[in-house]
Amino acid sequence: MDGPESWLHDEVRRLERENKALRKENEDLAEEILDSQEEMQEKINAYDEILHKISYLRKPFSQPPPEILHMIFERTIPPYFIIDSSASLCLNPIWVQVQQQKKSIVEVCRAWHDVALPFLWEDVVILRVYELSNLLSVLKDDSLKLRRLIRRVEIHCFIPLWYEEHFARQLQLLFATCPRISSCSFLSQCPPPPKLLPTALGNASNITSLVLSHDNPIDIIGPLLILLSPYLVSLSFHISASVIPSISDLPRCHLLHLRDLTIWVSHASAGNLSSLAVGRWLEIPSIIQLTFGLRSESWSDDVSTGCLSLFCKEYGSAVRFLQIQTRMLKGNYIGAQSLLDLCPAIEHFVVHPNIIGDFSSLTHKKIKWIDIWFNDEPLTASKRDLGHKLPRANFPALQAVRFLQHTDALPYNLPLLIPPGLVRTAEDTFSFQFLDFEMRHDYEQVHFVQPDWVAAVGSKPYEGGIYSDEDDMQEDEHSTEGESSFESSEDESENGAGDERNDSDTDSSSADSESGSDLINSITDFEPEMDALETDTSLFDEY
Repeated sequence: MDGPESWLHDEVRRLERENKALRKENEDLAEEILDSQEEMQEKINAYDEILHKISYLRKPFSQPPPEILHMIFERTIPPYFIIDSSASLCLNPIWVQVQQQKKSIVEVCRAWHDVALPFLWEDVVILRVYELSNLLSVLKDDSLKLRRLIRRVEIHCFIPLWYEEHFARQLQLLFATCPRISSCSFLSQCPPPPKLLPTALGNASNITSLVLSHDNPIDIIGPLLILLSPYLVSLSFHISASVIPSISDLPRCHLLHLRDLTIWVSHASAGNLSSLAVGRWLEIPSIIQLTFGLRSESWSDDVSTGCLSLFCKEYGSAVRFLQIQTRMLKGNYIGAQSLLDLCPAIEHFVVHPNIIGDFSSLTHKKIKWIDIWFNDEPLTASKRDLGHKLPRANFPALQAVRFLQHTDALPYNLPLLIPPGLVRTAEDTFSFQFLDFEMRHDYEQVHFVQPDWVAAVGSKPYEGGIYSDEDDMQEDEHSTEGESSFESSEDESENGAGDERNDSDTDSSSADSESGSDLINSITDFEPEMDALETDTSLFDEY
């Protein structure tokens, strides 16, 4: 068949062959793709299994749950009660280094930030009077809800008399703004203005623990305690030596929920303590923990035993913890046995051997633990024998005797913060360690461990002592590095992370200068800072 029809027939057959070949090729490609998909899926499944196994290996280390992180930080950050914030003006103090550690932990990542933030903000320390207004400025724009993190407030600053009203108003705002603040301590070496305490704390219904470190007249302490009486659980204050006109005219302080009471008394104020006890100025039916702090003066046995015995006679029937605390007394013995007789329910007795004449003559039926403060490092064998040679017949319920190193670095209520029953054998010992700081609780002993370099120098860090004014001035000249404060609150607000930037205070004096001119410059620069104190409390009206 010739002509166009033949050509068309051949073209159709050619196209059919090409179509058949393409179909065959397409089928082959489909099979290859299917094989590739199966192979790829097998590889994906293998990779998923490897990743799944790796994720199980990584989780405990890279992203532990918040509860585990919290437990780690609890064991990494030293407890607040063994770090003395008042020493922040010393050269490179431990307290400042702990604050730097907290800020470093907060800045690691978001997970660490959320867990560590309460550790950074639970304790607020006001070292300078202007820091309180800076703190309120940070809390005013509180996107991180810092207000609910603050639990304890310590005030170490000098408060000028002309600034009394403004500082009291700022404290009122702080307590109203931060509902979880339960502890307030006025620890300044300078007495507060007379109206500051009642004004600032009058409506602080969240305060359950109050510490007043300076002598305040009864006519100031009394109204304050009456205002706080429904809430106080723990109280520490000093008996003033100023004359009390008439006990009968003083309103009674009914502290119905008070369980822990510390009274600091001097030789000059012992008579006032006796009068207050006899007149039952305090009504404290729930008291179970009682500490007498004997000031560093010369005492006579009659005076000390008289005022302490009168107080124990009125309030000691239910006391289960009794401590006689002192720092400098030596060889002025008190009538400890009379106090023990007036407190029949005591289970825990704490005392310094310098004010106990003969331990072997003491006796009590219910005492389980005896803590003895000591100044020596290491603990001498003669002091340790005090515990071993106690006649067990005199203390039939006695379980253990413990020795506590007596230094300014440890709080007076350490026996309550670290109960005596924690270390019953040598295997139970533990310690708090941070850089060169180490406090160890061994069997029957709580003490500081000296770093090797300190032992080589031959000095004793952390041990309390008496320093000259010249030494104090030299320390003040070098106290400019690392103090935590709220001085840079504007920078904190701009970064939206006021919690992470309690930047260091810096004075005008150079850390390397040893001349007196730097100290003069720092005092000169302090005057405009005082002049610039915030007095317009309307700035905080939006709280």
